[in-house]
Amino acid sequence: MGKKKLRSIIIDDEQESRELIDNLLHGIEQVEVVATCSNVDDALTLILNLKPDILFLDIQMPGKTGFDLLNELKDFDITPYIIFVTAFDQYAIKAIQHSAFDYILKPVNKNNLQKSINRLSTQQTNMEFRKKIENFISGKHIHNKLKFNLRTGYILVNPNELLYCKADGNYTDLFLSNGKTETTTINLGKLYSMLPENIFFRISRSTIINLIFLNKVDRKNNLCILINDKETIKLHIPADHTKELEDLF
Repeated sequence: MGKKKLRSIIIDDEQESRELIDNLLHGIEQVEVVATCSNVDDALTLILNLKPDILFLDIQMPGKTGFDLLNELKDFDITPYIIFVTAFDQYAIKAIQHSAFDYILKPVNKNNLQKSINRLSTQQTNMEFRKKIENFISGKHIHNKLKFNLRTGYILVNPNELLYCKADGNYTDLFLSNGKTETTTINLGKLYSMLPENIFFRISRSTIINLIFLNKVDRKNNLCILINDKETIKLHIPADHTKELEDLF
């Protein structure tokens, strides 16, 4: 009897991309494609019904992102392996890579898919790897969150929910991916020392950004451009910091 195939769902808003991935996976014996879809809402229904082993997941999609889908999976006891398939540039990819999930950069080719599946296959019996995925999706482990003191108490924030931070005197404004803003009594310097080094970068004396959301650096106008869902955020970066940021990668 042959080894059981890994059941997968492809989630991408671009039809050509879905068809390409589907066709390429048909040539990889370890994988079986059980469904494809173009948006997060349909994906959630398919995941609950089919309980796949793998999601080939795009990040930037109209309406809800791939990260939104992972957040919605928090309420369900389903933890598929996540392989990001994304057009994000290398700045964002570098940060995402540290989250213990795999990624494939568009345009996709069979060699990259095969390598990703091979890496995943060797990890199937590795409970530590599986636990990391479960922790990311469930969000239940409090040590993954950062505690920031407020004037009236404190807030707990997952690092991937923090878009950027901006100094406000001795306080710091926290701009979150859900559109909310909180003001912590922690100054920017101390706050920076609390953040994961591989995800956050201080682009100026007054601003820290989350590299996961970094989409573009405009050297001519000295701007860092972040994208969160449909929102575009432009932040000033001094000329000498653009080289320092580039050197990270």
